[in-house]
Amino acid sequence: MPDSIPATFKPALILHGGAGNIQRSKLPPDLYAQYHASLLSYLRSTKDLLNCGGSALDAAVHAVSLMEDDELFNCGRGSVFTSAGTIEMEASVMVTTVNNSADDTPGSIKRGAGVMGLKNVRHPIQLARECLLRTGYDPNGDPTDDGGNMHSQLVAPYVEDLARGWGLEFKPDEWFWTKRRGRSGVFVSTAGGIWLLRRVRAG
Repeated sequence: MPDSIPATFKPALILHGGAGNIQRSKLPPDLYAQYHASLLSYLRSTKDLLNCGGSALDAAVHAVSLMEDDELFNCGRGSVFTSAGTIEMEASVMVTTVNNSADDTPGSIKRGAGVMGLKNVRHPIQLARECLLRTGYDPNGDPTDDGGNMHSQLVAPYVEDLARGWGLEFKPDEWFWTKRRGRSGVFVSTAGGIWLLRRVRAG
């Protein structure tokens, strides 16, 4: 069986800006324009990264990091409050390939990782990436001292301690509390998610 499969599709880059009953007809024109401008800007920035040789994983983390800093989106700085009036964030990342499963694609050991219950990590998606890549083992199965482990779902406060040790950026509570979310008076049980999907040409 060949190590790679010829691509039968054209690569696509898709940004998904959130879930819920969000309809264009119910958005004020100025707010719709803000969403449109942000997503288009992030799409172009991510496409530029890919054109410069970035991987699909690089692209996903880059795009979501931009949205995590944008108050429009229900992630990072724009997260809605929990029923207790706090911010608790989550993020996950997954990788796959059409190539031989023995490849050395970043993230190929775990394939997926998620982080939950985060309160002060500025970019949850970047922490999810670190948890994906840091497994405690190299591709040959030999132990390493990268600070990671083989667990695919990690919860705060443990995972936030890992983030500090790995040098990820933290922000105080008030950085995440935006006027827009405060005015909305919306409280939910957990923060929502943002997905970015990219199908990658084989080879």
